[in-house]
Formats: sequence, structure tokens, C-alpha cells
Amino acid sequence: MDPKRVRHNQKQGQELRLLEQLFAARTPPTPGGRVMSLREHMPDTFNELAQQYGGLIDRALEKRVYKVQQDISKGLSLLARELSLVKAGPRDVIDIHAVTLRAKTKGALPQKADVYAEEGRLMLLELMGRLLSHYRDSCLDAPKANQSDGDKARKATGKPKEKHDEQVRVEAVRDGADDKVQAGRREPPPNL
Repeated sequence: MDPKRVRHNQKQGQELRLLEQLFAARTPPTPGGRVMSLREHMPDTFNELAQQYGGLIDRALEKRVYKVQQDISKGLSLLARELSLVKAGPRDVIDIHAVTLRAKTKGALPQKADVYAEEGRLMLLELMGRLLSHYRDSCLDAPKANQSDGDKARKATGKPKEKHDEQVRVEAVRDGADDKVQAGRREPPPNL
């Protein structure tokens, strides 16, 4: 075998082993006492998601090599949404990436394996970011969906919304602010 190819295979193998070691590092157990990866907990779903990711890597390779138009970002966004629905975490994403990359680069020519590895690194970062965005958006939307304005005012002050609004108006007048109060907020004085 060509020495260049041997070095190349060793380098890629090392990168995949590092990813797998990162995946293997366990977090503290959940209140249920056990931490299970997506692959352990839902193997069929894991395999489907890994196949989707593999298809996206293939499309990224085609886009780069053949200069064809491919909307990889849209596919990654849809994949991130699916991952969020099964409550996948960063280690699950790394596991999907490592399994897929290992399958794609096994027996591939070094140049093709390099493109898979480079595109895969970029896609991994984008997928992580999109998954984070899905979780962030769902966390920010959850309190709004679960509380009415009256509930928020009551939690903030311990008083019903009407009493809260009245107290804000009294404080605004006492502090010398204009009499104009909108939705429970003081307007700044006109000279500001």
C-alpha cells in the first residue's frame, strides 16, 4: 500500500477515534440514574438519522466536486428539528457524525475521504448550531405559551394583574415620570 495512503488512513482513523472518545465520555446520570445515548435508546431512529446525515454529506460532496446547487443548510435544519424531537444531545450528534463518516470513508480514495472529512466537519458545526437554536427557541417559547399576562404579573408581584398595573402607575407618578404608562411600563421623560 502507498505510504501516503497509510498516513492518510492513520490520520483519519485518529480523528474518528478522538470523536468517539469524546462521545464515550459520559455525563453524570440523570435523576432516573441512567444515561443512554440515542443509539442505545432508539437504535432504529439513530440509524435513520445517520442515513439522512449520510445523504447530506453525499450532497455536500457533489456540491463541492461537481459545482451543483444543493441546499444542504435546509436539510441540516430539518435534521436538527428531528433530532430535537427525540431529545438528542451533542454527543448523539457526534455519534451520528462519526458513524456516518466512518462508513463513508471506509475504502474511499484519499481525496474523496478528505472531502468527506472536511465537509463533515463543517456540517457537524452547522448541525450543532441548528440543534441548539431549536432547543433555545423551544425554551424561549415555552414560558410564553404557558402563562397569561395576569399569571406573569401575579408571579412577579404576588398581586393580580390589575393591582400590578395600578402599582406601576402610582410608582411612575411618585418618581416624577410622565402620567403615560403603557402596558405596565414607564415611559421615559420627554427630555431623554
